[in-house]
Amino acid sequence: MLNMFRSLGEWFNGPWRKPAKDQWNERLHNQLIEDVRTIRFRAGVQKAGILLCGPFQSGKSTLINTIFSISQGRPAYVSAAFASDRNVTFQFIKAPDDCAFNNFEIRDTVGLSEGQGLGFNIQDLVYALNGNIKANYKFKGDVPIQETDPFFLDSPSNEDKSHCLVIVLDVTLLDTITDRICNKFRQVVDETISKGVPIVLILTKIDKIYPYLRKDIKYLFHSSIVQTAVTKAELIFGIQKKNIHPVLNFTDNTEVDPIECIPILLALKQILHYASDHIRFHLNG
Repeated sequence: MLNMFRSLGEWFNGPWRKPAKDQWNERLHNQLIEDVRTIRFRAGVQKAGILLCGPFQSGKSTLINTIFSISQGRPAYVSAAFASDRNVTFQFIKAPDDCAFNNFEIRDTVGLSEGQGLGFNIQDLVYALNGNIKANYKFKGDVPIQETDPFFLDSPSNEDKSHCLVIVLDVTLLDTITDRICNKFRQVVDETISKGVPIVLILTKIDKIYPYLRKDIKYLFHSSIVQTAVTKAELIFGIQKKNIHPVLNFTDNTEVDPIECIPILLALKQILHYASDHIRFHLNG
């Protein structure tokens, strides 16, 4: 009952970010699909490299499956995604799309961990941004990839490089994240910024803090709860609010709902525009 009254109040207060609730329809979905599909790049790059990074169990694999589900118009399985107490991704996964979206490649990494020598190594991040790591390389935690490793690419092309870093974070971690993980994130942000690579933060599982969204996702940008979470993420990670996207992942859906696709399509559109800017202004050729 409280959520119902909160939702009504927030609807009358208007959205804190566009598009507003009454603009969420199939027409907007179709326009976003077309916008994402038609973004093109310079410097000989056909597919932009989108590098994912985030803590264990934040939903990176689920996000990949969600994006491919949107592209194919049906639930898709690309990367392992299930609830457990262990990390799912150990290898450097490169997932290009050849359906609706053929202009980007998603690159998944092992999750960040607060333990020393565990999870994604910061030096591996640098190599992944530079395009030095081949697909299917198995991360070794405290030991970064060596230049003598057969999975090390000495002379990466512009297309091998990563053109946007996407940090994926379970929104519920905002209240429990430790200083050690925050420090690792700051290292990630600093290294990425130093290379001129843009950063976008995706807050997953947003319905965990505002369950009403499971009933009507159109209230996403009308919710003060979601707005507060975005502001909190901005303060913790130093990433501008406009670059933070709250989303719901497709975990239980057996069909792809066009309206539920809108938040991820909005994020994808921005990611690819930023990737295009990076390629245009930072890469030669």
